[in-house]
Amino acid sequence: MLRSGFLLFAFALIAVVFADPNEEFAECCKGKSVPDSCIKYCTYDFTPPPALKFFRKKPKFSDGDECYADDVMTSVMQCSQKDKDNTECCKTAGVGNEHDFCLELCDGTKPITNNEKYAECEDVANKVKECGKNA
Repeated sequence: MLRSGFLLFAFALIAVVFADPNEEFAECCKGKSVPDSCIKYCTYDFTPPPALKFFRKKPKFSDGDECYADDVMTSVMQCSQKDKDNTECCKTAGVGNEHDFCLELCDGTKPITNNEKYAECEDVANKVKECGKNA
């Protein structure tokens, strides 16, 4: 009995340690009802993360594109941080040194409103991404 309990614990620990961050990201987005056509943005493999492009002035071709909707963008950003507040990680990585508002992107517990100021955070986007990925 004790042995089977230990084996279950060990298996659960291995599953957590070796979980694929991209799968977790995509599952989070699905759980937040991000449209299927936008799930492609729910990955850590892009450099810089495509979610920051949502904050730029929307090009004309984005009219009617459901991926540019504020609620979709907010969900993608929150999922990129695994719905956790990773502000301390971001501070340690230097996010916010130039623009303190960039730290807002590290808090996956709060919705982010679409604001072009976040486009200024592109130079620290990979640090924000890594804090979320490693959370």
